Amino acid sequence: MIECDLAGNSYGEEGRKPSKETPMHRAVYENRPEIGAVLHASPFYSTLVASSKIEIPSNWFVETMYYLEKVERVPYYHPGTDALGEGVREKAKLANILLLENHGVLVYDTSIREARMALQTLEMACRMLIVSQSAGIPMTGLPAAAERDFLDKAGYKPRRNWTF
Repeated sequence: MIECDLAGNSYGEEGRKPSKETPMHRAVYENRPEIGAVLHASPFYSTLVASSKIEIPSNWFVETMYYLEKVERVPYYHPGTDALGEGVREKAKLANILLLENHGVLVYDTSIREARMALQTLEMACRMLIVSQSAGIPMTGLPAAAERDFLDKAGYKPRRNWTF
């Protein structure tokens, strides 16, 4: 990890540069002041789903209900480009997880801990989705009422207001 500001100036070890994906990270931070961590990765199963039209259910188990709040897709743009940054900017307020088509994922939250948990949950859910489909195992999600009841009463951090 490299510590840097939104202009791409790095701090700490000399000679280390921030990722060329800085425009994508900047787009989230500029549009979501409550965000404390943006993680970009290309985990196998999540990237497989990002490269398809498969939808990710969020009502399978506790972690998916909690961490996969809103998932949006960003069309493909070349990595590191301002166009990708603008594509992310367009979707940043709509979700906490972005599937970057044919590229990877972008996950963001109030802290690194929360963002890491969301990234791990996303990869686990995508793996379950692909394996269950490959094995012909139909997955059963919880009814919407049970999901809402959990989210409202589970005692986790307050739910986000997605009506920006």
